[in-house]
Amino acid sequence: MKNIAKFLLVVVIFTACLGMEGCTGANYNARVLNYNRYSLNNEWLNNNLKHVDSKTPVILVAHAPFARLLGVEDGEDKFKDGFTGGYYGSDVIDLFRRFPYLYILSGHTHENYFVQIGPKVLEHNNIAVSGSSWKIYGLCGLNLIRDGVPGGYSVYTLEGDNLSWYYKATGYRMEDCQFRAYDMNVVPEPFRSGAPENSIWINVFNYDPQWKVSVKENGRELEVRREFLKDPLYNAAVYETKVGKGTYKVKPNNHMFSAQAASATSDVEITVTDRFGRTFSQILKRPSYFGKDMELGNK
Repeated sequence: MKNIAKFLLVVVIFTACLGMEGCTGANYNARVLNYNRYSLNNEWLNNNLKHVDSKTPVILVAHAPFARLLGVEDGEDKFKDGFTGGYYGSDVIDLFRRFPYLYILSGHTHENYFVQIGPKVLEHNNIAVSGSSWKIYGLCGLNLIRDGVPGGYSVYTLEGDNLSWYYKATGYRMEDCQFRAYDMNVVPEPFRSGAPENSIWINVFNYDPQWKVSVKENGRELEVRREFLKDPLYNAAVYETKVGKGTYKVKPNNHMFSAQAASATSDVEITVTDRFGRTFSQILKRPSYFGKDMELGNK
C-alpha cells in the first residue's frame, strides 16, 4: 500500500500458475481471499485500510480481472464475478465500500476493456504490448490483441484526486490510434459475422461508458449501436496464420459499434469522444480497403 498524489495505491498478487498442462497452457488459480499462500489476506488489508481517510480515492492493481466479461445486452455490459472458479473479487471490492471511488487496473487476458462494476467501481482490464502473442506478429506482421486492439499500453496521470488515462498503440501517436472503422461491404466471409449490407463497424479501442460515438452519412446522423462482435481484422489474421485456437482465438468484445448506411458508396464521418473530452475523427472513404495496411482512426 502506498499513497501517490491524493490516491491510495494497493497492489495485490494472487494469481498462481499451478502447473503446465502439456505444453499448450497453464493451470491458473486466481482465488483472491484466504485460499492459499498466493491469496490476499483480507484481515490484513482491512486492518490497514482502517488508517486511511475515507475521502481517499483508491487504485487497486491486480494481475487477473475482477469482472469476467460475458457480453453486451441493450448496450450494457454483462459480466460475472471473477476470472476463475472460487474467486471472491466482490468480497475484496466490499472492503473499499467507504471510499469515494475504486479504480481497478488488471490484466492477464491480453484484451482491453472497461467494466463499470458498480456506481463507484470501474475496472480497466489492460492491454498487452505483445498483443495476443508475439507469435501472431511473427506470422502475419500484425501486432493485434484478439479483440482487435493493436498491441500497446495505457498511460495514467494522477493530479491531486483526479485520475486520467489514454491508450497508445506501439509505434503510433496517441491521436492516431483510438479506433478502426470497417466498411463491412468489403470484408470477405467468413469475417463478416453476418453483418448486413452497408454496415459500418467501429472498434473503439479504449472505450468506457463515458465515451461517445457518432457516425454521419451526408451530414445525417446515423443510429449507432454498441454490440458484442468479433473484430474482422484479427479474425482474418488468425485465419491466415492458422493459429486461431486457445490464447489466439478471436473473441467478441464490448467496444464494437455498428451503424447502417443508406448507400454502398457514400463516405461516412466518424467521431469518437473520450470521457475527458478528447475528440478523434475519420472520414471513411467507401468503398474502403480491408487488409493488413488498414489505417487507424484520425488518419
